Amino acid sequence: MKIINFTILILTVLTIYSFAQTKNFDTTFNYYPLKIGNTWDYDYGVPDSGSAFTRIIIDTINYISHNYYIIEEAYGSPPSNFINRYTRLDTLGNLWEYDNYNGEEYLRFNFTKDDSATYNWFEYSVTVYRNITIKTFAGQFENCIELFFDIPEAADDEQWFTFAPNIGIVREQYASVTQLLSSAEINGQIITEINKNQEIFNDFTLEQNYPNPFNPETMIKFELPKNSFVRLEIYNILGQKIRTLISKQITAGAHSITWDGKDDFGRNVSSGIYLYKIHTEGFAQTMKMFLLR
Repeated sequence: MKIINFTILILTVLTIYSFAQTKNFDTTFNYYPLKIGNTWDYDYGVPDSGSAFTRIIIDTINYISHNYYIIEEAYGSPPSNFINRYTRLDTLGNLWEYDNYNGEEYLRFNFTKDDSATYNWFEYSVTVYRNITIKTFAGQFENCIELFFDIPEAADDEQWFTFAPNIGIVREQYASVTQLLSSAEINGQIITEINKNQEIFNDFTLEQNYPNPFNPETMIKFELPKNSFVRLEIYNILGQKIRTLISKQITAGAHSITWDGKDDFGRNVSSGIYLYKIHTEGFAQTMKMFLLR
């Protein structure tokens, strides 16, 4: 009887743990549909700027007892510099990649983490942001997940991947370069360009940082309707500048940057209210944020 009761207790604990691990995400969404023939086309975040690159699932292959889809990435127009990625989805919908150099697979895109949760991918720290809305050449997508890849203490290494439900990657950003979905064919559904020749970013925009309050870091997003020289700076409540986040020419489009709560000398600043200011040609705006250590 004691053995039976102990077994029941263990099964109950495992069931509760499994539920706790999965209760905060919607498994009805597929954030990276994998099927032979699925295709995604991307353009830079400026109208008529030319094709950035194309993804197409060309075949499957079996490695280490798993079936992987081969995603071919080709840059430019006409396509060149082909790269193949070997990917699969696990039972939770997370995307794994097989590295054929060392014969191992790694979890690259984790869609089941809670909002603002983190995980590691090689040297990158990855932060998950949920319920994102994004504008692209192929339209506006809601309920997106954004994964922010960053190497702590490294400069200009940031990467952003925004995934729309049942569509896949709709935006990528590397440092100051933004690539937006322009058309796709997903499981037989064709998604066409609806505003290829229009400015999808009509105005200069500075968004509220997220999360706010925050500790230890927060993300600041802004949009540019044209290529501009941008200064984005952090000030304390006394109006003293403590950090310059951006001071350079940036292409039109949507951009994000993370502030790690440190000043220009790498020192942690104290809890309190801080101001972040953006300055560019014909536009300036200031917003508040709260650091809570």
